[in-house]
Amino acid sequence: MEPKITIFEKPKYEGQFKELLEGYEKLVDVGFPNGASSVKVESGVWILYENVDYKGDLRVVIDGDEIECSVSSLKPLENAQVDSSVHPKCTIYQHHFSGRSSTHTENAPNLRNMNNEASSIRVQSGAWIAYRDGNYGGKQTLFLRGYHKHDTFAKWYPGYGKFPNDKFSSLKALPIKIKIKKQPKISLYKDPNHTDTLTTFTTASDNLEKSVLVESGVWILYDHVNYEGDINVVMEGDKLTDFKYSSIKPLKYDFTEDPKCTIFKHDLDVGEDHTLTEEVQNLGKKHMTDVSSIRVHNGAWVSYEGVDFKGKQTLFLRGDHEASTFQQKNPGYGNFTNDKFVSLKAVQIKPKLPMITLYDQPDFMGVSETYTKKQEDLKVASSVIVESGVWVLEPTEKFPGDICVMMEGDRINFVQYNKNEKFHDFKSSNFSIKPLEYDFTEEPKCTIYEHHFVGKSLDLKANTPDLRHKNMNDIVSSIIVHSGAWVGYEHVDYAGKQTLFLRGEHRHSDFEIMSPGYGKFENDKFSSLRALQTKPSFPVKVDFKFDLEKTTRNETTISSDSGREDEYKFCWEERAMVSKELTYKTSVPVVVSNSTLKLSAESYYNIGKSDRKKSKKISADLFGKSSNTKSEIEVPFEAKFHQGLNTTWTEKGTFKSTQFYKI
Repeated sequence: MEPKITIFEKPKYEGQFKELLEGYEKLVDVGFPNGASSVKVESGVWILYENVDYKGDLRVVIDGDEIECSVSSLKPLENAQVDSSVHPKCTIYQHHFSGRSSTHTENAPNLRNMNNEASSIRVQSGAWIAYRDGNYGGKQTLFLRGYHKHDTFAKWYPGYGKFPNDKFSSLKALPIKIKIKKQPKISLYKDPNHTDTLTTFTTASDNLEKSVLVESGVWILYDHVNYEGDINVVMEGDKLTDFKYSSIKPLKYDFTEDPKCTIFKHDLDVGEDHTLTEEVQNLGKKHMTDVSSIRVHNGAWVSYEGVDFKGKQTLFLRGDHEASTFQQKNPGYGNFTNDKFVSLKAVQIKPKLPMITLYDQPDFMGVSETYTKKQEDLKVASSVIVESGVWVLEPTEKFPGDICVMMEGDRINFVQYNKNEKFHDFKSSNFSIKPLEYDFTEEPKCTIYEHHFVGKSLDLKANTPDLRHKNMNDIVSSIIVHSGAWVGYEHVDYAGKQTLFLRGEHRHSDFEIMSPGYGKFENDKFSSLRALQTKPSFPVKVDFKFDLEKTTRNETTISSDSGREDEYKFCWEERAMVSKELTYKTSVPVVVSNSTLKLSAESYYNIGKSDRKKSKKISADLFGKSSNTKSEIEVPFEAKFHQGLNTTWTEKGTFKSTQFYKI
């Protein structure tokens, strides 16, 4: 659930109020020139600040909290959610992770023998609020998972309060989990072909005039500065070559929900209504051209003044909306003019499904299985192709605790582990696989240290195959990942045992406790580091239409079915806009008998790309193992591609297949 908070002008939750879904540096921007005096938190974790620009004393509030305090600016804690399954734990130290210490797993209203003695704190799980006074009184400081020292805290964690030396008297535990999500990103280009990048934005900006590619998230484009004027709502995958807007703003909202809305001819719950769960190109066909109000149950919707999603737009998020009050309550989301919108489109981002294919033979041959989620107790794999996402493979028998990290695009033969090879033998040991939920599109950056965040250090932003050239070979004891993710290797050229590092601070001495399942961090054992970064890829929906009536077919009787394998390939017409390998869930034509052809059940198929005819063999038992007839078929098809909110195109090709069946 996305963060949501209601602010009130006066104490005791009275006076003017407003529901907020994102942070504001100045509450005057939402009509509160004197700030707020009380708040109610519906969802998420929020930081409230006494002064504007996220400065001054702070208060941390979570789901269900209702408090009275002076607030001039506020923001949700990025990607944080309250999770009752999290068991907070922290250790406070007298000095820099040394000296007298005390470990806490629950609220501590009085730190007793550590009162006003803390110089550093290690948060193993959850999050913690430290208070200057006992019984949770006085100024607050927020600590997230990781290591924190009083002399560097302000540098690494701005906006989380001050960490004065020897000044804490009580602690409160927060069952919080931080889930790293992909941040909104939009790139402006000098040319309409999107080849020469001018600049990239992840936050709102003014004064623009270029072509655009939306790399992630949902954005509102405005034709005037200061986020005013007519709007154009775009989402990841959309490309605009004729772009002339003056300001842009990303939307922080849950766009993964299945969309649902009800439109009303008059006021809400009055008169004729229609409930919708998918786009409508022309509301006139549903006899609903007169719309005065709309209730968004789930997701988000964009209305258009013309048919086929053309004309001026209005954006509707979850809630009730009436034309008479829309602009006042939802500034910057367009104009909701009574009886003026004619088509309606749902805005939904379906996360790209992680996908990996395991083969029982080397060189990507033999029986294969494709997975999209975590699997336990797998028994055989000799080679693997990672179609999408980042995956961790972990042996469960012979090499417990060791891991193999692979990212999309990797094509790997598994071999017996030794000094000169990268991976373990997954053919003779049971193993598990799991995809990682993390934003791997970030630009990677880390710092490695000779000791515990001190001593000789090295900043890295790219793959480093040999740390000997950097005078850091086999001396790394700690690492800070500022952004992205990294894999450390025991040997040069990315060979040997692996360790996965996500954003945060990591020490060899307690890595397996703080980051279980991410390998072993052995002291002074790294010789190379690989940055994990995936390029933005846009979910593509493909609707296939096979013309079975135009099938051409050639059949041959064969004497034996041994060693026979069905084979297929998608052959795209020349210059088709299928520029990269795509694996998609669809049906394909299947031979049932010498006179019957039908579409199979849906399964995942590699549909190839236009400049390279892609074929793939399927085990013969997929369509019936016994066979004494070979059938070669060609079936023309049309495929409609959908990318982003506004980008669609149609391609044509021929499905060619060799299949074996028994008469």
